[in-house]
Amino acid sequence: MALNEEQVGKIRNLLASSGWNDVMKPVIATKAHNAIKALVLNPAERTGEYKDRDDASIRSDIKVLEWVLSCWQNEISVFEHNKRLEELDAQTNGA
Repeated sequence: MALNEEQVGKIRNLLASSGWNDVMKPVIATKAHNAIKALVLNPAERTGEYKDRDDASIRSDIKVLEWVLSCWQNEISVFEHNKRLEELDAQTNGA
């Protein structure tokens, strides 16, 4: 996914906010942890939202939750890396 500078700025603000760090991130991490715990159980032992779910479905949830927790910082890193490459290219070709 290619983000522009405005989008990256908004994501930086989100990741620095207490809403992300104190609410969203812990809730998503807890949900992922609970899904992992449910996956370890036999299907007959599962309760709650995982009671009648198969392993593949739970694994899918875990992948999505882990992606949500990690993707935004990764996207910012990719954006910054590409920006530095463009700056180096401009310096090299402009000199």
